[in-house]
Amino acid sequence: LVQQTLEASGPDAPLDKDFMIVALDLLSGLAEGLGNYFLFYLTQS
Repeated sequence: LVQQTLEASGPDAPLDKDFMIVALDLLSGLAEGLGNYFLFYLTQS
């Protein structure tokens, strides 16, 4: 998804820092919410 967004905006377009921050915050929240299950799901993928 991130790669598609970057390609759609063109090579000279500035990166959308807010998009990246929100994406990382979402991943962090999922990892925190899942607790020990996060490691299980991570190793299964």
